[in-house]
Amino acid sequence: MSIIYYQFKGAIDFDTITFDGPEISVFDAKREILVAKKLKGNDFDLVVSQAGTGEDYTDDNVLIKRNTRIVVRRMPTRPGKGNAQRYLEGTAPSPQRNFGAAARGLATSVNGYEKLKIKDW
Repeated sequence: MSIIYYQFKGAIDFDTITFDGPEISVFDAKREILVAKKLKGNDFDLVVSQAGTGEDYTDDNVLIKRNTRIVVRRMPTRPGKGNAQRYLEGTAPSPQRNFGAAARGLATSVNGYEKLKIKDW
């Protein structure tokens, strides 16, 4: 069992989400938060960010590692237009084409030695 610590922006203490595996998607974390706090999601959106850096998780397919601390904010929308309801319905986001290091702009090149190791494997 793994744990993620979350806190609403105005809260003092962190709450926890327990899950199986080493990481959880932002989509699943938002759903678990809505269920735990008994929120409807009709008139707001949830914005999740890293507690240490303040960097927002903009993609619901991004994986959050266990033992991570996140901050959750409720962003108001027009009544009935909130996107948070789709997390309760289980409507998964459409998958992005760019995953992994390439999506984050990290180096993805493989040197010649690694190519030989992969080829021989």
